[in-house]
Amino acid sequence: MGGTGNGGGSGGGSGTNNFCRQFMVETTVLNNYSARLFEQMYIGSEQNGLTYQETKHWISDDGLPLKSEISEGFLSPRVETSRTINVYEYDPKITIEAPIK
Repeated sequence: MGGTGNGGGSGGGSGTNNFCRQFMVETTVLNNYSARLFEQMYIGSEQNGLTYQETKHWISDDGLPLKSEISEGFLSPRVETSRTINVYEYDPKITIEAPIK
C-alpha cells in the first residue's frame, strides 16, 4: 500500500569520518492499523568501510507504538550485522485501573 510522506537529510564530516543522515515520515497501514512510519537512515564512513543504521518506527494514529525495527551493518557489499524487531500488540479487553486508596 502506498502512502504520503515527507523527509529531509543532512551530512557532514572531516577527514575519514563522514556521515549522511536521512529522515522520512509517511502515512501507511500496518496490520490493519492506520499509522505513520518514521524512518531514519544513517550512513557513516569508518576505517573499515561504509556502515549504515536503518531505524523504523510505526506509530498508530492513537499514538501507540505498533512496531520498531533497527538494522545495521556494512555497505558495498551490504552485509547486515544486526537486526532488532519489536512488535507491540494491544488487547482492548485488558483494562488498567488505579489502585484503591
